[in-house]
Amino acid sequence: MKKLKSYDELKNLRDKSKKELTASGANTRIIVGMATCGIAAGAGDVFDSIAGEIMKLGLENVTVVRAGCMGACHSEPTVEIVKVGEESVLYGNVDSARAKTIINNHIVRGDVVKDLVLEKNYETIS
Repeated sequence: MKKLKSYDELKNLRDKSKKELTASGANTRIIVGMATCGIAAGAGDVFDSIAGEIMKLGLENVTVVRAGCMGACHSEPTVEIVKVGEESVLYGNVDSARAKTIINNHIVRGDVVKDLVLEKNYETIS
């Protein structure tokens, strides 16, 4: 992957990614932090729980992906929910039961699980 050299290049990459996600039919992406600290804290089980719940519920417009470090090692496992057109939400200290709660509340009903949300310490590009 080429290095980004400007804010405009980053915005263009973001716009391209949004178009690709929309074109794929998926409108929600669930990202599970799977760096060493996440794996040690149980992120593998969390990933499996999320994928299983999505399959069980028959959710077709949702993709689940593994990511590296998400910058919140103190709150692993971490899960980020990215819905097209909405601000992303970062959850921390997620276990298998909490993962199912996130899917059923946030993904299915649209209700953010506020007691699991980590405050972001970065600015999202809009």
